Amino acid sequence: MFWVIRWTDQHSGEDKSIVVEAESQAEAEYMGLKRGIPIVFLGEASNSDIADASRKKLLWKYTRVSPYSCFGRSVSTRELVFFMAAGIATAAVNLRPVIEHLRGHFMT
Repeated sequence: MFWVIRWTDQHSGEDKSIVVEAESQAEAEYMGLKRGIPIVFLGEASNSDIADASRKKLLWKYTRVSPYSCFGRSVSTRELVFFMAAGIATAAVNLRPVIEHLRGHFMT
């Protein structure tokens, strides 16, 4: 679950906020206090809070995101290996007539 933490910067007086991923509100509060943030407001993050934090690089996520994707969906390493093997097999099937033709051409 995502939580928004809002506070006011002591030096500039500027309102700031971050979005953290935590199991509970208490865990989100702990994460903010551990980093020295004087929490003024702590609540569930809305979609706009998450989008703003992501755009400003202030989204603290802890779930691992796969570095590979296919058609906009994340792909595991196992699926990636399967896709690569399928691609190599497809290339081998499609190139077989060409290889046989070249082998016959150079062998004679």
